[in-house]
Amino acid sequence: VTFITGAKVWFVIAGYAVYFALTRLLGPTNFGLYAVVTSIVSVVNNVVVAVTLQSVSRFTARDGASAGSVHRAATRLLAILGLAIFLALELGAPLIGVVLHDPGLVAPLRVVALVVPAYALYAVNVGFLNGLRRFTWQAGLDGSYSTLRAALQIGAVALGLGVVGATAGFAAAAFVIL
Repeated sequence: VTFITGAKVWFVIAGYAVYFALTRLLGPTNFGLYAVVTSIVSVVNNVVVAVTLQSVSRFTARDGASAGSVHRAATRLLAILGLAIFLALELGAPLIGVVLHDPGLVAPLRVVALVVPAYALYAVNVGFLNGLRRFTWQAGLDGSYSTLRAALQIGAVALGLGVVGATAGFAAAAFVIL
């Protein structure tokens, strides 16, 4: 409990660091663009992650002997679901830009869409660790991801890569932590 709580506190601190840094580095207009794009993906991610974590953890904890098969089945299912959502966002990005009257959303939305399949698989791994009661590993994974995400996002923007850099840092962190 202590390790997971610490990792969640660190997640919040790192998240605020990203917001404070990007607000200043991107400026109001570009930060607004970043916020819109990430909020679109976050709605989808929050549902996929919550359901996956709870389901994988529950079925893994229920029967340790079948934990491996639970992990494999969940990985296959979430890889397909994550890819489908990614493709929907990729293909739908121009339409979202039109609906929201901002063609500037299209490129960063297409980049940040990469987060969805990575998060789906990440959630399988975290749920699996939780179900096996490997809380220290789970906390280490969460804390490492929070640090990596903050560093890559802030670093990309500091290098002058703008909103696309911020979203690419988000996506890269999600894939690296896998």
